[in-house]
Amino acid sequence: IEHTFDTKKLGYLYETLPTRQGVKHLEHHHEQPPIMAHLPRFKITSLEGKCYEIHVFVSPKGVNPQAGMNPDQWPMNQFYAGMTGVFGRGPGCATCERRKPVDLTVDITDNLKKLGLSRWDVDLTMMCLDISTPNYVVLPIEQTKLPRPQI
Repeated sequence: IEHTFDTKKLGYLYETLPTRQGVKHLEHHHEQPPIMAHLPRFKITSLEGKCYEIHVFVSPKGVNPQAGMNPDQWPMNQFYAGMTGVFGRGPGCATCERRKPVDLTVDITDNLKKLGLSRWDVDLTMMCLDISTPNYVVLPIEQTKLPRPQI
């Protein structure tokens, strides 16, 4: 506020002006943007009708997050960062054909803070739950047609 023009000289007179405490929204300007695990642009049709829950683990470089094959246990894992999902349709889905490529993201900021690590110090592991099958098959992302994750 103190760095603004002299409003009286400009012909404006205000009874009160906001104080510095009244401008709290500016404090967020110095916060860092969120850090995201990102699955870059892909066409839904590339999934060939598969639907996935995609679970993200963030661990120190070279450390296996020991995700395991039991999805019920994943949220309790110290390296678990969150999940996203995608619904694919098979050939002949006109909407899927017309749909623009999608990006999927999971905010991993809190997990990095909890671990005391930066984005440069970690590996991403993604486990997928194929929910288009009757028994929900668990697969590492490398065994799917999903793009490889980035930070």
